[in-house]
Amino acid sequence: MKRLLFALLFTSSLFAQDLTGVFAPGETYEAPAEHAPANVSRMFVRTAKTSVDLPATGGSGMLITTTAGARLTTPTGDVLRPRENGSLDRGVRRFHVDAKSDVIHIERTEPGNYRLDVDAPALVVAAEPDSPIALETWITPLSRQPGEPVTLFAKLTGEIGNARVTARAGGNAIELTEKDGIYSATLPDFTGIGLQQVRFEADGETRDGVRFARNGTSEFVAERGAARLGAIHASRVNGAVRVKASTDVVIPGAYRFDVIVASNGTALAWGEGVRQLERGANELVLDVPVANAGELLLDVRLLGLDTIGVAGRATVELHPRTETIE
Repeated sequence: MKRLLFALLFTSSLFAQDLTGVFAPGETYEAPAEHAPANVSRMFVRTAKTSVDLPATGGSGMLITTTAGARLTTPTGDVLRPRENGSLDRGVRRFHVDAKSDVIHIERTEPGNYRLDVDAPALVVAAEPDSPIALETWITPLSRQPGEPVTLFAKLTGEIGNARVTARAGGNAIELTEKDGIYSATLPDFTGIGLQQVRFEADGETRDGVRFARNGTSEFVAERGAARLGAIHASRVNGAVRVKASTDVVIPGAYRFDVIVASNGTALAWGEGVRQLERGANELVLDVPVANAGELLLDVRLLGLDTIGVAGRATVELHPRTETIE
C-alpha cells in the first residue's frame, strides 16, 4: 500500500488521458503521514578551539571523530597521548582515518566529562551508540503551504532528570517548551522555500546527575504556493464518483489531479489526470469508477509537476444517496 500511495503521490509521468484503477480487495487506506518518521540521535557535535569537554553518561561505548593526534583525558585521569594508539586492555583505542583525522573508540565510558585537546580548531563528533539517552525529532506538517505554521517536536528517551532543547530553523534560534515529556515550538511565520533542515540540540542531566548532550536534525518541505485547492464537489454519476475542484493557480504549468476513494478504512479505487493550468482560477474534473454506494471518503490532491510539490490536499465525505457535497 505504501509503495502504491508513494507512486500516486510522486510519479511525474505525463499521460495523454486520465488513468483510473482499483485497489486489491481489503487494501487498507493510509492517509499521508503528518510528518516524516522521527529521527533518532545518540550523538552530539562540539567545536574545539584548543580543548573541549565531552559528557558521557557511562556504561556504553563512545566513538569520537576528531583531528589527528588529539589528546584524550578520561574522567578517571587516564590519558591517551597524541602518539598513542591505545589498546583493548586499556579500553581506549585510536584509529587513523587519514593524515588529518582520527577516530577514538572508548569501549565502556565512565560517567563524567572526557577532555579532548586539539592542536588546531576542530569540529568534534561524539556518539554513544549503545546509550539509552536518545533524542527523537520530527516536524509537522511534512508539506507546509505558505502561511501555514510549522511545529518542531523533540523527545528525550532514557532516565532524564532535566534538559533544555533548542533548535535552529531559517537562521533563528528557538527554545522548545516541555509538556508531558514532549518538547515543542510553533513557528507561525516561516519564510523559507523548498526542503528545510532544522537542527536540534539537547543538554541536560540524567536522574543520577550525569551530564549528557545530543544533537539531531529533522526535515520538512516548505511549498512554493504554486497553486491552491478551493471548493471541492463530489457526486455519483453513472457508476463513478465525479470530483470537481476549483483551483487558484499562481505559477502556471503542469499539475496532476489525484483522487483516492476509500470506505471504512479500506481503499477502493483511484484516479489521476495531468492538467495544464493557467494562472488564476481553473476547474478540475475527474471521474473515478466506484461500485460501492455506501459512505465514501475522498482523498483529493493536486501535485505540481513543473514546480515539484504538493499544491493542495483535502479530504471530503460522500454520503449514501447524497448526490453532491461541498
